[in-house]
Amino acid sequence: MAIEKKIVSEDIVNEKASTLDFGGMRKFDQATANLLVKTGLGLSVGVVASALLFKRRMWPVTFFTGAGVGAAYADAQRLFDSVSTLGRPAPAKNQSA
Repeated sequence: MAIEKKIVSEDIVNEKASTLDFGGMRKFDQATANLLVKTGLGLSVGVVASALLFKRRMWPVTFFTGAGVGAAYADAQRLFDSVSTLGRPAPAKNQSA
């Protein structure tokens, strides 16, 4: 019968690290990862479309890469500015002047 020994200090460090934001770095990391994934996906789709459908032209690669960058930019904007989230009403402005 093996007894599992749980190290409490590691649990404390992991719990604290998961709740820290490090000054918005988690959002920046998420936005950067999103940019790399969506740009790579757009580039891949553009290369395949260029090779199979458009007789190896350059514009499908450029178009789909730009679409990936644009989608990543929109997601980053939504991530950093929660007011621009769709379906959420804009906050009321104080007119106490």
